[in-house]
Amino acid sequence: MPRLRSLALVLALAPSAGCRHNTCRDGTFKVYAEPGCGASAHSECVSATKPCVEQFCGCDGKTVTGCMEAPAPFVSRGACGSVVTPLDPVVQVSATQSPADASPPLIAASTAAFALSGDESSPKTVMDREHFIVQSSWSAVPGRAIGLLLPDLISPGDGVNHLSAASVADRALSFSTAGHNYRAVFIPVSSHPTGRDLTVRTADGGTRFYALVDNAAPRTAPVKGPYAVVELEVNDGEGATDDNRYPIVATKVRPLDGTPGYPASTSAIMEALQARHERFAGSQAADADSILARLATALPPRFVVDRALRTSWTATYATWLPDLRLLRVHFATRWIDTATDQAWTPPPWDGTRHPIERPPQQRVGAELGSAYDVSPDGHLARVGRLPLAAWDVTRP
Repeated sequence: MPRLRSLALVLALAPSAGCRHNTCRDGTFKVYAEPGCGASAHSECVSATKPCVEQFCGCDGKTVTGCMEAPAPFVSRGACGSVVTPLDPVVQVSATQSPADASPPLIAASTAAFALSGDESSPKTVMDREHFIVQSSWSAVPGRAIGLLLPDLISPGDGVNHLSAASVADRALSFSTAGHNYRAVFIPVSSHPTGRDLTVRTADGGTRFYALVDNAAPRTAPVKGPYAVVELEVNDGEGATDDNRYPIVATKVRPLDGTPGYPASTSAIMEALQARHERFAGSQAADADSILARLATALPPRFVVDRALRTSWTATYATWLPDLRLLRVHFATRWIDTATDQAWTPPPWDGTRHPIERPPQQRVGAELGSAYDVSPDGHLARVGRLPLAAWDVTRP
């Protein structure tokens, strides 16, 4: 009898014939064993459910429960509130495929219908000026990590809007997670003229060798723009050391932008945040002039500022905070005036070769910043301001 009961249970759980049609026979109902929406959703008809409870993220963005199989088409296993999803192998672009074919339209298209929500009328004051733009914080990376793929925008003069669609496809991307420094990322490729071999150091101190890799970029990784929240398998799941001399290899990539757990576009968020910061910086430009003028008067009288030599640039730091499930972005705008020694005269030529002499110069600077934390649906969770103040031009 126990054997007959077991056989009856197996038969009850087995898919019924004709189960891929629109309806099931009387006494049976549809279940979905694999992810898929629309035409990609495939159902089976069963007459009983299995004795367990498992969550699935439905195609409508709502969490449903089942056991090994979902009662409705679903995007991924796990509740919709979770960003973590199963990893896909990295999508590689062939050498004959153009960047335009490799990824959908970039920033210009993604921001057309995007509106950042949230109030920034009462921002918090940020006082840690030294660490506002992260420069020297390194950490080991686990074998599976959620973080931000992005270009390195800490260097002077390299802002979000400078990344045109034409330049993005070949732009090397880095990885940032949990508020640490950027790590260079490579992608395994089957063939590419700029490919190279690479040895990386894993989290346990060992090494792994990859015969052919290329820079992570929209041309080689399945991302839609210069910014994307992703889940990576790092170094075949063995993680990476905290030694920043070693890059990481993304052996699997799961883009999270546009998924139920992260419905926003990261590139659109970045452009919207930069626009907000630029408005703030523009409103402070007159006060920055006053600070620079005051600093210039403190220089020796022979040093005179030439306003034609003024420079300004914005450093950007962005990261994904896995514990808080927030995108964190800092912008720091700096204005620099250069003062030249007007009393200086070149030394007389003594008939021998010597380096070209230039008059001594001194620089003064002013700085302000904006800090934003953004939720996966594009809502401002926190806004901070780094107050306008004199900036030590010798500091990064």
